[in-house]
Amino acid sequence: VTFDPRYDIPQAEQRQKLEVLDRVSQRQAVASEAMDRMTKAKESIDAVLELLDEDDSTNAELKEAGDSLKTRIDEVREEFTGPQDLQGFVQTPNTVLSKLGDAIGGLASYWGAATPSQMTYLQHAETRLQHAIDQVNQVLAEFAEFRNQASDLNLTVIKEVESLTIDWRPER
Repeated sequence: VTFDPRYDIPQAEQRQKLEVLDRVSQRQAVASEAMDRMTKAKESIDAVLELLDEDDSTNAELKEAGDSLKTRIDEVREEFTGPQDLQGFVQTPNTVLSKLGDAIGGLASYWGAATPSQMTYLQHAETRLQHAIDQVNQVLAEFAEFRNQASDLNLTVIKEVESLTIDWRPER
């Protein structure tokens, strides 16, 4: 397959564009992994809460911590996707996925090397992603505390969920 002959774009510019597109793709993978880790944490919390005896007052603190943490996880998930309990089309221009979409849309609009404007969109997306990852890691630290509390009660159904960085890459 050859490049469209109507465009005279040097191979170095094409290579630079591919590198930027790879970077955006990696950032999308990080956002997806963050969502997956929060989902795993929430499922683990639900598993522990199912095992708790409702009538046992010693479990009340753990139940309250679990419920609070699940609410916090939902709040952080909205940093990525926007509100989930609304009907219809909702504009969420400041979510991580929206910012990444803006970056991809800009990059896809021109075949040549990434323009300064396109790079600015990517930088805004990365800044938003980093802020959201910081919140994810804070929630996962709270989850680790919940996990320790559950272990103290011999409830070991919770698997550890590790923190994340913006440069994370899946294991191959």
